[in-house]
Amino acid sequence: METKLTDKVAVITGGSSGIGQAIACAMAAEGADIAIAYLSNDSGAQATLDRVQAFGRKCIALKTDVTKKAQVDAFAAKVLEEFDRVNILVNNAGFTIRRSTFLDLDEDLWDRCMDLNLKSVYLCSQAFIPALIHAPGNAIINMSSVASRTGSPKETIHYAVAKAGINTLTLGLAKEFGEKGLRVNAIAPGTIETPLLAKSDTSQAWRDGRLKNTVLGRFGKPEEIAALAVYLASDNGSFITGQVIDVNGGRF
Repeated sequence: METKLTDKVAVITGGSSGIGQAIACAMAAEGADIAIAYLSNDSGAQATLDRVQAFGRKCIALKTDVTKKAQVDAFAAKVLEEFDRVNILVNNAGFTIRRSTFLDLDEDLWDRCMDLNLKSVYLCSQAFIPALIHAPGNAIINMSSVASRTGSPKETIHYAVAKAGINTLTLGLAKEFGEKGLRVNAIAPGTIETPLLAKSDTSQAWRDGRLKNTVLGRFGKPEEIAALAVYLASDNGSFITGQVIDVNGGRF
């Protein structure tokens, strides 16, 4: 039976847990082979490999710091060596790193947040676009955040700024490479229950406040983000580009 992503090759950064792992599995279920980049979570990367291979698809996992150009270029070269092509790039790696009010925000935290959440998207897109524009119908999906629209004052303004940069980069790339048949979109999740969220420095009051401001009264699941990623990467999303699509349970 033909599936939505039959024999396509998807590259996913931050693919060892949470949203990245869910996207890898969802795309494998739809017929794609998978390459993931991850920083340090060896057990999570192995779990992604096992789950993808259970769908009968090929998967490689490479330890890569996506904030370093040399490592990103080496990752891209290895992916093309293994698969000969790339059809989908999901720039998923990112996190708040640490919460901080603006006046307490130090330069190191600012730089690390920009590197992880924004510079990584620039580096990976630049490394893979030459392969992606080889054939029409390929796609980039960037992981933005509802924070890019709210500004996240008093806690993660640095993260919000980086994610807003992703929105602008998404639109710019869509315009620059649309004539080559490459579609570029972003997903802006609300609060999603991931392992990183569980380990983050959030309080019960923070969680209660997020739930109060979410119309559906719950946090999202990684699989709900993955479902949209599959849609955007498939022919079903063939007339969608330059968009930032919110998946936030009605958080306004």
